[in-house]
Amino acid sequence: FNPIDSEQNEGKKKEMIANDEKPDSNDSSPQQLTLEQKKKKLKRKSLYHQTALVTNVVIAFMSEAWLLLMPQQFWMLYMLIYPAVLAYKFPLYKKQNFHFFFFDFCYLVNAVFVVYLLFSKTFNIFQSCTMSKVMFWAGLGPIGHALWLWRNSLVLHDLDKSTSIALHLYPMLTAFLERFHVENGACSLEDSAFTFADWKLGVYFYLAWQVAYFVVMDFICKDELEKNKKYTFIFLPLKTNGKSFRINYNI
Repeated sequence: FNPIDSEQNEGKKKEMIANDEKPDSNDSSPQQLTLEQKKKKLKRKSLYHQTALVTNVVIAFMSEAWLLLMPQQFWMLYMLIYPAVLAYKFPLYKKQNFHFFFFDFCYLVNAVFVVYLLFSKTFNIFQSCTMSKVMFWAGLGPIGHALWLWRNSLVLHDLDKSTSIALHLYPMLTAFLERFHVENGACSLEDSAFTFADWKLGVYFYLAWQVAYFVVMDFICKDELEKNKKYTFIFLPLKTNGKSFRINYNI
């Protein structure tokens, strides 16, 4: 998910801009200093957009080439992308009080999938057809549909939006390739068909996360969330009574 464009964050931005643009009629030097600071800020922002654009274009072309030329080894690229995404997002979300989004289903699926690939592909320790099917269900089910449901946008000059796309796109592609394009895999198409029983296992996996999520948010972290209203997560309190919760679509 991408909570950067939430209503709370937009309100903070407007308040900061309003306070920053107040004229000073007594002294002109602070106003001039403010203008210089704005110029430096715009330069840094321009450099950030340029760096993000070049990085995302290079990764996009590299991913396409890897997908077409080495589909059986695409999981290696996924193993490189996911840690890089976490290294970028965690300090950013922690600073903006969005770190509770790391409890969401997409981060759980990515973490489980990466750990499974690490053991099954790298160390050849644990290879499970059942686990492969559950990751296939999650990758092409909730994770894939979250791209349009949560309005993820591919903005090449914005690292936050592009990394949110990567969190949903790469596990979906990896799960698809592992099932249909990997010969002698843990659970290729020729070895085992995807049945209704396998679909139910995926649903159980999602429901287990949902129960654990509400336990963490409503019991373990309840006091912390009530003390600090600045925290933003997928379920926001309703403004009517402050007790019920609604889905936060402004992410």
